Amino acid sequence: MASRRRMGTVLAVAAAVALVASACGRSAGGNAASGNISATKGLVATTPTGTKPVSSITWAVYRDVNSLDPIYAFDYPENTAISLMCESLLRQAPDGSLQPGLATISNPSPTKMIFTLRPGVKFWDGHPVTSADVVYSLDRNTNAALAGFYGLVFNRVQSIQATSSTQVTITLKQPDYWLEGELSSMAGIVIEKSYAQQQGKNYGTPAGGIMCTGAYEFKSFKPGVGVTAVANPHYWNSAVKPMVQQILLKGEPDVTSFTSAMLTGGTQGAYEMGLNTLDQLKNSKNVGVYKGPGWATDAFIVSSFKGVLGDVRVRRALSLALNRQAIINSVYKGAALMPKWMSNPGTFGYGKAVFNDPPGRASTDS
Repeated sequence: MASRRRMGTVLAVAAAVALVASACGRSAGGNAASGNISATKGLVATTPTGTKPVSSITWAVYRDVNSLDPIYAFDYPENTAISLMCESLLRQAPDGSLQPGLATISNPSPTKMIFTLRPGVKFWDGHPVTSADVVYSLDRNTNAALAGFYGLVFNRVQSIQATSSTQVTITLKQPDYWLEGELSSMAGIVIEKSYAQQQGKNYGTPAGGIMCTGAYEFKSFKPGVGVTAVANPHYWNSAVKPMVQQILLKGEPDVTSFTSAMLTGGTQGAYEMGLNTLDQLKNSKNVGVYKGPGWATDAFIVSSFKGVLGDVRVRRALSLALNRQAIINSVYKGAALMPKWMSNPGTFGYGKAVFNDPPGRASTDS
């Protein structure tokens, strides 16, 4: 997932994402580490599986969702909402490995990717998913008039063609090891062509809604209230049975009100970063805190080289002056790691040994 976007200057801290889940009177569990324990101890990729049906929950995101159109999803609120309801051609397992999603993939050559759709998959309105829907969905990413975020993902793509009603072939200008991973995320989300064309500019907005295939289906999108999704009783994968019948994704930008909602049961969970009330939540018997390997990095970004910051020596001095460990201790309450690279360990996948090879040190320039 993409990290929380912060404009302007920040710092170089590779953060471990903290998952905070309300116990709601049930067992709290948790792997929260105290400030004296290493931030890497007890990290978990997933939380315990639910055992009891729940009628509804409220899940907090750090601000309101802006759009449910996947081509405009580039931050936690949008990614959380869309991935709850929509599915991509491929999917990522908790360990980051790629698996079949709405389709299986074969690679007859380094420049050919053939996607074969799963049989029997339908959109919420009952219409079957076809190769025309896939081509339409992928092509929207490259439509300059729509100005989506993922055009560059397809910069090595020569053509995307429906080679049968259930098969789509992507031909590349040159091999691209990165594309498969992107097609397991927002860039690979499949939406219904006819519904999107009918809604036009309203698609993904409170006025137009969305049409996807997920285990949760869209119910409502109300500014100031949130996005509501309900369990899809006709989901194509019969092995998946949602325990929660309704989920409200609510923007909660104020840390104080979010913390209060967690402690009192008004909010049942959230994925959070840099929460300065983390110790308060960890000490509550009604809240479970789970820390996992994050994919986000806070970076000091110099967006203009005008003035003194144009001098690399000044930037290096500024970088060296940052007390990163103090920031980790105060802002992240210890739930972060000192950086070795601009990327953090969660982004390295199979290359973890490469990441761990250099000695731990902060970047001296950005």
